[in-house]
Amino acid sequence: MEGVTEKVWAIILASGLSKRMGKPKLLLPFKEKTLLSHVLDQCKQSNVNGIVVVVHPKIDGLVQEAEKGGADIVILNRKADEGMSTSFIAGIEALPKEADAAIFLLGDQPLMSVNEINAVITDSSKQTHLIYQAAYYGKKGHPVLFKREIFPELLKVKGDEGGRSVLKKYANFVSYTEMNRPEIQDIDTPEQYEALLAGKTC
Repeated sequence: MEGVTEKVWAIILASGLSKRMGKPKLLLPFKEKTLLSHVLDQCKQSNVNGIVVVVHPKIDGLVQEAEKGGADIVILNRKADEGMSTSFIAGIEALPKEADAAIFLLGDQPLMSVNEINAVITDSSKQTHLIYQAAYYGKKGHPVLFKREIFPELLKVKGDEGGRSVLKKYANFVSYTEMNRPEIQDIDTPEQYEALLAGKTC
């Protein structure tokens, strides 16, 4: 991106067991690709400098799908069953030293687009906040970008909280990027997947 020297790496969280779906949801087909591949495609077209995908070791084929989709680094999170925080930590620890920031995305949001990713990155290049989070008509969502200065706090998160505790603790240091559109939905259940296939999902 012209004028931007900051190196931003994407971290795609893809290490859930898809219990509500009943089968590995990230490998489900959608428009001739898998759900995960759609997220990877948008990352590759965006202004990120690299992509880390954190996967669950018990999901057969997920590593191969992430590699085929263009991930620069694929991490097997062997502590995935201990909660989302372990994926945050695994992703941060996998980043190269030159990464100035990490932008977190969810592997089960196939309708996430390059527009949302780049909007958050652009905001981060123009301001001096520590955290940048997408907002959808005021509702907070993904992606979320953390500057390197806040990485030590992310490495302390525990359980299934993910980055929520850090966002709460540093609320005064968060800048929100309004997308002016409905929130992008996670695909967690068979009903949500059917709605996605039918074109009824945002």
